Amino acid sequence: NGAGFHQVGVQATNTVHLNLATGAANISASAGLGAAITSANVSGTTEALIGDYAVLGSATAPIGSLTVEAQRTVTVGPHDSGAPFAIGISGGLGVGGAAGVGLIDVGGTVAADVGDGAVIEASLDVLIEAIDTATVNIALDGVGLGALAVGAMIATTTMEATVEAAV
Repeated sequence: NGAGFHQVGVQATNTVHLNLATGAANISASAGLGAAITSANVSGTTEALIGDYAVLGSATAPIGSLTVEAQRTVTVGPHDSGAPFAIGISGGLGVGGAAGVGLIDVGGTVAADVGDGAVIEASLDVLIEAIDTATVNIALDGVGLGALAVGAMIATTTMEATVEAAV
């Protein structure tokens, strides 16, 4: 039951680093199109849990402190720091079109929980903590060359993670 322990800790840590790069090039006598598309989806569950009906300490022999911590760190960026995430290059004597697309979706769950019916007798602090840190850096480059040239760069980032700390 953990009685007599000065510090009790349950920790879940998840670190995700995505270093991405795509490139596309096209050269044509009449019309050329170069499109670079980079897409990433980060999901999953990071959970620190004390289970249902767990007993930690007692009234006569409490534990000291308790920490239940779930932490996830997500970093998404270009393969080379300071470089573009996606590069689209195109050239044609008539028409040149270049496109770069970056689509990043960060979801999932980060949770620190104490289960139903759990009994915790502690003489010091009890900390239940869930932390989710996400950093996304998207840089897109493109060049369209021709008598008629068009370029388009589109970047979308969606952050829809669930973070919860519950007793």
